[in-house]
Amino acid sequence: MLRRILTTSLFFVLALGTAWAADVTLQTDDGVKLHAVYNPVKSATRGVVLVHMAGRSAEDWAFIATKLNQSGVATLAVDLRGHGGNVAPGASPTTLTEADYQKMQKDVAAAVAHLRKQGVTDISLIGASIGANLCLQVAAADPNIKSVVMLSPGMNFKGVTISEALTTYGDRSLLVVAAVDDAYSAKTAQYIQDAARSRQVVQMFSAGGHGTKMLNRVPELEPLVMSWLLGTYRTGTEAGVVGANPNITTTDTTKVETTGTAFGGK
Repeated sequence: MLRRILTTSLFFVLALGTAWAADVTLQTDDGVKLHAVYNPVKSATRGVVLVHMAGRSAEDWAFIATKLNQSGVATLAVDLRGHGGNVAPGASPTTLTEADYQKMQKDVAAAVAHLRKQGVTDISLIGASIGANLCLQVAAADPNIKSVVMLSPGMNFKGVTISEALTTYGDRSLLVVAAVDDAYSAKTAQYIQDAARSRQVVQMFSAGGHGTKMLNRVPELEPLVMSWLLGTYRTGTEAGVVGANPNITTTDTTKVETTGTAFGGK
C-alpha cells in the first residue's frame, strides 16, 4: 500500500512538471560554501531566489516555493552565511558582524548564478527584512534581474542599506510590502513610495508584523506576491503605481486586481 501511495505521489509530481526539493551547495565568489534548497521545474526558464530574514533560514519559504513550482517556476531558497544549514547541528550560532552581513550580497548573487547554470534566464528575487535589502542591492548590480519583491525592508539593516541601490535599480518592477504596526519598515516603505517609478508598487497593511511573519498573518499577501512573481498583477490605474492601502480583491492565487490612488505622477 505504501509503495502504491509513493508511486501515485510521484506521478502527480511528474505530471506537474515539478521535482521534490533538493539540498544543494553554492559557492560564493569569496569562497564561502552555502546550503540552499532548490526546487527545479523541468525546462523552466523562469525562476525565483528567496532570501530569509536575519536569524531565520530557507525553510521560511517552503510554502511559497511549492506554490511557485506548481505554477512552473523554479525556486532556490538560500541559507545566508552563518544561518540555517550553514551552522552545524548543535553548534552555537555564528557571531556575525556588519561586514559579514554586507558580504551576504555575494550569497544572493551565488544563488542567482546557480539558477542561471540550470538554464533559468528570467529571474526575480524576493526577500524579507535584511533579505529584502540584499535582494535590492544584488538586483541593482545585475540589470538582468527582472523583478524584486521586498517584504519589510529597512533603510539600514546591519549596514545593508537601500537608498543608493534604489536609485541604481531604476524603473524595473518592484513590489514593496510593509505593515503599519512595523514602524521602521512602514517608514522605509513610505520613503520608497516617495521615490517610486512607474513600475513600482508599495502596499501597506494595517497590521501583520515583520517580514515573512506577514505571510501567516495577512491573507491577502500570498496571492499578491504570487501574482507579482507570475506576472499577472494588474493595477487599477494606467500609471501602474498605486498608493498605500489599495483595495485588494483576489479571485485566485495567480491574479490580483487593485484599485487605489496613483502616486509619483508617472
